[in-house]
Amino acid sequence: MEDLIIMVSRTLGSFVLLTVVTLIIGKHINSHKNYYSFALSITIGSFIANMGFNTRLNFFEMLTGFLSLIFLFYLFLVLSSRSRRLRFWF
Repeated sequence: MEDLIIMVSRTLGSFVLLTVVTLIIGKHINSHKNYYSFALSITIGSFIANMGFNTRLNFFEMLTGFLSLIFLFYLFLVLSSRSRRLRFWF
């Protein structure tokens, strides 16, 4: 029973985090259909699934990895908006 409560709370936290991130970066991912955005959306889904259901992984370590992925996305977004050469790749 205790494992069930832990899994439900992890899933709920992951869903809330996914909702917040989707509100922030969802328009950019959907408006720019390229391989980078496709890979990012798959990776986000993988992180959220592992955060919710894989109880052997530490939730906060996964959260740190997820937030660093979002930070890198914004970093590349800003850099590619300022450079044509980087815009080609990202």
